[in-house]
Amino acid sequence: MVLAAGLGSFAGTLALAIHTTGVLGRLFAEALENVAPEPELAIKNAGGGAIAAFAYGTLPLVLPQCIAYALYRWR
Repeated sequence: MVLAAGLGSFAGTLALAIHTTGVLGRLFAEALENVAPEPELAIKNAGGGAIAAFAYGTLPLVLPQCIAYALYRWR
């Protein structure tokens, strides 16, 4: 970041933001992997689409954990 932004606090801020974004991406991906697939499969088997299955089957289970991670990392 020093090469991109020069010396100073802006380079450090950019480096911390990029690092935190990467960590949050990893944590969100792990949270999505650990969700039980049954609610999503039930919605798909009942005739719902992929977006509806994610929005009503997976997202309610993973959203509290993702919000907690984001609040903790960006405090």
